[in-house]
Amino acid sequence: WQSEDVSSDPLMKNFINEINKQDALPKIKLTNSWININVPGSYNMPHTHPESDYSFVWYLKTSENCGNIVFQHPNDFNNDKFYRLAKKDISNEYNASQTYFFNPKDTMCYFFPSYLTHWVEENVSEEDRISISGNVIFD
Repeated sequence: WQSEDVSSDPLMKNFINEINKQDALPKIKLTNSWININVPGSYNMPHTHPESDYSFVWYLKTSENCGNIVFQHPNDFNNDKFYRLAKKDISNEYNASQTYFFNPKDTMCYFFPSYLTHWVEENVSEEDRISISGNVIFD
């Protein structure tokens, strides 16, 4: 289940304001956001978020085995060939992988470039996974 756009909610405005207080980061503007409730057995197919600069997933409720978020390397085809042809296995030394898996935890937030293909694995727990996702542009 996904909600309608919740960008105008005070919680989301405060969230973006807190990020914009960080002097080292570029200022951002929230373009849209929504609440996700992934019941047991649900998952999200591979996708990107066009027309935004960065996207985020903010996990509010997670449990063991609720489904990893997975990011695909944007140049996985060339990287795969390079590391297969290298004279020794250097893929671990350089943390080279086609996909990166992250196990979500309560209150954890992932920001990532919107062009990155990503998905969420099946929730095989017995509890709902609840998150807020959204897109931002540089202001």
